[in-house]
Amino acid sequence: MILLIFGDPCPCNIHHPNRLKILESEKEVSGVVRSVKSELDGDIHIRLYIEDKSLLTINNQKDEDGCLVLEIVCTKESIFSTCKNYKNKIPIPKVGDSIQVSGPYVYDKIHGINEIHPVCSLVIK
Repeated sequence: MILLIFGDPCPCNIHHPNRLKILESEKEVSGVVRSVKSELDGDIHIRLYIEDKSLLTINNQKDEDGCLVLEIVCTKESIFSTCKNYKNKIPIPKVGDSIQVSGPYVYDKIHGINEIHPVCSLVIK
């Protein structure tokens, strides 16, 4: 059984958006959740193990345990004003969940990693 979960229209609630270079405006990927971490910026940082390693940078390989990073933005209070009066409704998956997500596929110029940021839709398989 597949549970389809959509959040609000893809939010623009991203702090320091200039650090992200858009590689594809919309990308869909599937994989298994390896870790879930709450960040000070109000986002949830997820490491997703994927089969297609061409989507990863060297830094994804070494700093993110060979995973693609997913960012579900504004899931809680933030130290930044970008989440003021907005709370994302996409639920947070658990470690071990098989999921399918979509959103902008970006390169984080500061960390040298590729991400789906922000996650716009999520399917738990």
